[in-house]
Amino acid sequence: MKTFTLFWNSAESPAELHPMLEELGRFHPIAPAPPKAANLFFRRSGHGLEVTKKGDAFHIAYSSLHLAARGIGLALAGLEECIIPSFRTVGALFDVSRNLVFTVPQFRKRLRQLALLGYNMVMLYTEDTYELPGVPCMGYLRGSYSLEEMRELDEYAARFGIEMVACIQTLGHLGQFLKWPGAAGFRDTDDVLLTDHVETYELIDRMFNFWSRAFRSRRIHIGMDEAHLLGRGRSLDFHGYENPFGIFKRHLARVGGLAGKYGFHPMIWSDMYFRLGSASRDYYDSCAVIPDEVRETIPRNIELVYWDYYHTDPGIYDRMIDRHVKLGFRPVMASGLWSWYRFWYDHRYSAERVKPCIESCRRNHLTELFFTMWGDDGAYCEFDSMLAGLAWASDLCYGNDGDDRRTARLYRAVTGGDYETVLLAGRINYQLPGRDNGAGTISQLFWDDPLMQQGFRSFNALDGDWYECCRRELESARGALRERALPESGDGGDLRYARLLFDVVIAKLHYQNQLRTGYLAGDREKLAGLLREELPGLLRLMARFQAAFRRQWLNKARPEGLEVIQIRNSGLTERLRESGRRVRAFLAGEVSAIPELELPCDTACRPGERYHQIATGSGLI
Repeated sequence: MKTFTLFWNSAESPAELHPMLEELGRFHPIAPAPPKAANLFFRRSGHGLEVTKKGDAFHIAYSSLHLAARGIGLALAGLEECIIPSFRTVGALFDVSRNLVFTVPQFRKRLRQLALLGYNMVMLYTEDTYELPGVPCMGYLRGSYSLEEMRELDEYAARFGIEMVACIQTLGHLGQFLKWPGAAGFRDTDDVLLTDHVETYELIDRMFNFWSRAFRSRRIHIGMDEAHLLGRGRSLDFHGYENPFGIFKRHLARVGGLAGKYGFHPMIWSDMYFRLGSASRDYYDSCAVIPDEVRETIPRNIELVYWDYYHTDPGIYDRMIDRHVKLGFRPVMASGLWSWYRFWYDHRYSAERVKPCIESCRRNHLTELFFTMWGDDGAYCEFDSMLAGLAWASDLCYGNDGDDRRTARLYRAVTGGDYETVLLAGRINYQLPGRDNGAGTISQLFWDDPLMQQGFRSFNALDGDWYECCRRELESARGALRERALPESGDGGDLRYARLLFDVVIAKLHYQNQLRTGYLAGDREKLAGLLREELPGLLRLMARFQAAFRRQWLNKARPEGLEVIQIRNSGLTERLRESGRRVRAFLAGEVSAIPELELPCDTACRPGERYHQIATGSGLI
């Protein structure tokens, strides 16, 4: 794509755009110029966004600051656009609560990129990763943000018309805070706050005080989701059993009152209302019944956020939105760009779910939606790869449905990366066949113990067809990626790291298959060959992977949290070495068997997706 410089004239450009243009000019080919040299012109308009090209000049008519930013992104890409947006809010949620906490400079870069893509709201999901004066256990050793840092990000976002919204927890999901002895007084269960206690509401008041001074927005997301054991921990000792509906209603009223003290307009995840009305505690249970007395007590000063990262059927979104409307709320929609349980952005899986979600939002006249990028199980996804999903999702929101070439041009202009190659690398997320309860992920094979092999066996890996199918798919994807000329620079994902990830996964898949089949067949020659040829190469790949993972993490995140993944990687490396020791002992006649490799696969004991479920059967890590 041909690059050119956009020149703007300060006297002829609206003053509200000057801070944005000056900042973007530090990172993109945008520069001030005399009137006769200008080729970028702006005009305030009451309707949407219009970007037109006349000769070498771009004319941008915009109705809001964030649409002007998107117009600049389109101009950088040499694209035109004329739209009245379907959505008042197009947002992104970044999870900084599961190990990875972005550095402030990296987050500033994210904000610039999001602005050029047309986003106008950003949530930072912070369970405990912010500092609360007087509460030393809050965010301890977690890379927490200070008040000054949050103010800096808020000020920076405002230049681009982006609203920073705090996304916190005021009930559940606080296990990282509650695990400390100094937080024991706030604990009901391992991750749920003790309700109806003065100290708890003093803590929540401190939270609101922090965020009221951090962000200018008076909207705040106060969580309240997935508090599955609400009232069933220490609360039982204090108050005896009570229907969770009553506890939730009372707690929300008190927290809402504290939010109002600071002028906040809170929103909550809506699942607890539907779960508490479901016999199976299933959010999406079509038979869930929310009693009228509960419906009537839902505070009218809150917003409900309907989150759904799973469904491919548009009708399910329609039904769930209708159920929210019948509660008296037109919800904010939270969809998902899949970064969790993955090493790389999973575009296929995301697109199959995001597209019907957006279509349903349009049909049902929802005006606010945002895209979540969670870090469940350690946030080991190469997060720059997520920018491809953010570019695609924003284009879909603004009406570009299916023109990947157009998205690719915008993506390159914003990040310097190659859109198609990033999506190609996403084939590492090949959905493994062979499980009754659905496909599994490559992560389950990566973390799988080479001797225990509980993940490997759970996919029916003893079936030769299964192994060949996986090998062919992964080697095909690796070959296609290797044929691509990788950009020397850019912010669209570390593609060399992606190629290395393919190498590691394919080598480990082959090693585990050969180890198990060779042992069970009594093929001592095959086992000896593994020790001589396969294992040393795999260990060298793991060493390279360790270094590459460390590099891409520290390029964007604080060091806290890296130790978790390094411990996992180092543990896997040592277990690979241990497999070699066991095989040597077997071949030397020092032991008569390797019992781990003889274990059957019981379908009732198939592991889940999380590291502690797949790496060991003990669960004590």
